[in-house]
Amino acid sequence: MADKPADNYGGISSEAVKEATGKTWKEWLNILDLIDATKMNHKDIAAWIFAKKLANGWWSQMVTVGYGQARGMREKHQVTSATGKRSYGVNVTVTVNAPIKQLYKAVADLKLRKSWLREKIEVSSTTKEKYLRGIWDDGKTKVSFGFYFKGKDKSQIAVEHSKLESMKQVEEKKKFWKDRLGKLKGQLEKAMPVKTSYGVKPRKAK
Repeated sequence: MADKPADNYGGISSEAVKEATGKTWKEWLNILDLIDATKMNHKDIAAWIFAKKLANGWWSQMVTVGYGQARGMREKHQVTSATGKRSYGVNVTVTVNAPIKQLYKAVADLKLRKSWLREKIEVSSTTKEKYLRGIWDDGKTKVSFGFYFKGKDKSQIAVEHSKLESMKQVEEKKKFWKDRLGKLKGQLEKAMPVKTSYGVKPRKAK
């Protein structure tokens, strides 16, 4: 089965999925085609990926969404729950030049989070430096943050906003999260020490 020309599925680029899982979209499509994944449902595909240790729980879901879109099993940004109910979701991923400890704290700590995100999140579950999930400010949609170690002073945050009702909401939330995560990235990187030939010194506040 031939790939579509696009190299972006489920709102995630091939570069981003490779950085997180070690495989490009082309490689993922080939792997899942070999097991006839088009004949499987979302839950079973994600479970297979996770069981084979090809990706963690969050990324096994994202890869499954992307595969379903690439193979025409779902509309772009559309998600099907285990009960068969359909809704929409959007994913935004940003790499930050800051330790994962600081990135996680900037999201998990309410006071710090308010500096880049004014909307409220009713946190439902967390695992330190792994993920944070909760109900969005509207009381209906859900937000999930994933955190990934990329090096001593480099980490990645991926946000999924799900249970959206339309493509209009998808576009709105995609723009919103790109802006919010961009602000978070700017704040953290501005606070990182500057490396010089004489050692390390704190950045000067502007």
